[in-house]
Amino acid sequence: MKKIILLAFLIIFITGCGSSNKFEGTWYHYDGYSMSIITFSNDNKCSLEEFGEEEKCTYKYDDNKITISTVDDDLEFDYSFKDNYLVIGDIDFYKDMKEAKDNTSPNHDSVVIGDRTKVVMPNVVGKDIEEAKIILEEKGFTINIIYQSNDSYEIDIVIETNPKEGTIVDKNNVIDVFVSS
Repeated sequence: MKKIILLAFLIIFITGCGSSNKFEGTWYHYDGYSMSIITFSNDNKCSLEEFGEEEKCTYKYDDNKITISTVDDDLEFDYSFKDNYLVIGDIDFYKDMKEAKDNTSPNHDSVVIGDRTKVVMPNVVGKDIEEAKIILEEKGFTINIIYQSNDSYEIDIVIETNPKEGTIVDKNNVIDVFVSS
């Protein structure tokens, strides 16, 4: 009788502790401007949602890499689980939307969805054009400098950008930078 009870306990333990999927569920990332949501199901399907667009995907993972496959791309990232969040690449995802908003990080200002990387346009108005070029090029933008006469700013100071600060834009976009002459 003890063997049967032990065997039953072992079967329950093994089936209950089967391959649990540590990614399963909905995860949130907030960059200060937009919410990115990734939902992992237990059958290795997922969905990515950002800027009101949703993209279906599949995923697989091993001990330190996750591959997210969309119609257009297979994207591979390092990942790790911290105390209360998941880090994919260098982006923190939280199980709770409020917690994601509470942990907004200025270092995480871009998100990859499929083959698109979206970036928050930084504020470079009032900066010297050389400093502005460095900031914008580090974000991956191409810069189109347009000189304008302006009595309110010294020469070579950025007076406006298009798109404006805080706008979510595709990485590698051409940014019009209006500079005082």
